[in-house]
Amino acid sequence: MSFNHSNSNNGQMSEEKKPEYWAARIAPCNADGFRLQRTSYFNNSKSSPDTSINRQGMAMTNSRQSPTCRWSVTKPCPVPLFGLDNKAVLVHDSAPIVSSRIDQSLRLRSVQAQFDNVLGEASCETSSSVQYIIGLFAGPEGSTYVEVRKMRGCVLAFRGERDAVINAARGLGGKQTERPSAPKLSIPKELMSLYVPPSMSELEDTLERASDQFHSRNRHTMLFALQNLVSMTNANKVYTETAHNMSKLIMQNKSDIRDMLVTIYISEAHNVRDNLSMQICNAVLQILINGIFALSNSVKNDGFLDGECKYFVEQLVPCLVESVGKCHFAHNTCLALNCLCLLTKKSSIACAKAREMDAGNIIQQAELYGKREHLELEEAARSTLFLLQSEIVSR
Repeated sequence: MSFNHSNSNNGQMSEEKKPEYWAARIAPCNADGFRLQRTSYFNNSKSSPDTSINRQGMAMTNSRQSPTCRWSVTKPCPVPLFGLDNKAVLVHDSAPIVSSRIDQSLRLRSVQAQFDNVLGEASCETSSSVQYIIGLFAGPEGSTYVEVRKMRGCVLAFRGERDAVINAARGLGGKQTERPSAPKLSIPKELMSLYVPPSMSELEDTLERASDQFHSRNRHTMLFALQNLVSMTNANKVYTETAHNMSKLIMQNKSDIRDMLVTIYISEAHNVRDNLSMQICNAVLQILINGIFALSNSVKNDGFLDGECKYFVEQLVPCLVESVGKCHFAHNTCLALNCLCLLTKKSSIACAKAREMDAGNIIQQAELYGKREHLELEEAARSTLFLLQSEIVSR
């Protein structure tokens, strides 16, 4: 048997098969290299009135930047090869100026944000749980592309947020663009006279169903029940008498609903697992605020919290003070401060408990945090601290 092969066969055996596709390493494009043509892709903005142009053509701001600027993008990333959102705009100012303007606008509008100076991104969340990301990218001749991408939440609310961010980036202020509002249709008096609000027994049935839903293993079911009670205790969303009666039933602990609300809040506030925990705490605080506010409007209920809700106050106040100290979520911290403010105003027990926990120093730290991050938190902390100090002196 012969094992000799021809030279051609040897060449075929030794020749390595070339793959059909090859991998390629793509380097990011710089400002002077390849750039996608975007003639009508972006909305160009004019230079803002408070800027001047230097010899190199860079836009420099005349106003002094804040020394506590949280977001300062010095080297924005180039525009990615896949492009930007079609709502992105080109601002004829440098990235440090644009980022500083947006940073100040977010704080004044009390939008919680986390910043990445390297990637040029800001992750934002509003009090209505609208989440979006602001991205800054290098534009031609020192300008900056601004892109705002929605992650979750209401589309209409996001549109207002995007307008505010773009206006701030252009140096036009951080307010949302006024849009023509839809005409409000009033209900005829003939139909209003036919309306019959829910009876007390029907409201009690609603609380019993909510109590059953609170025991569900599905936390989304619990959140749905809480959000329903938020609406039913808000006089701006339901009939005024219905909101007052529902708030009264909750504070009277019908179906043990008040104690369950405190238990849910303590459990979720001590073990913040995810965004759902934040929403649950937010809903509970709104319900309690509506209930305490309904009691505070009546002179007959001045001693109700100290007399009928002693255990409720003793359990809730320490958790509120602890939540203010942790400040996991600025929007919930504002609600916790508002709730604490109402309690100390109507309850001597709450005032003594807050003094025992040295709540004044904790609230002062929250005020300092609000001065840097969140205007609404700063104002809530200042008003709560003033009320707490005045109540302690008067008592």
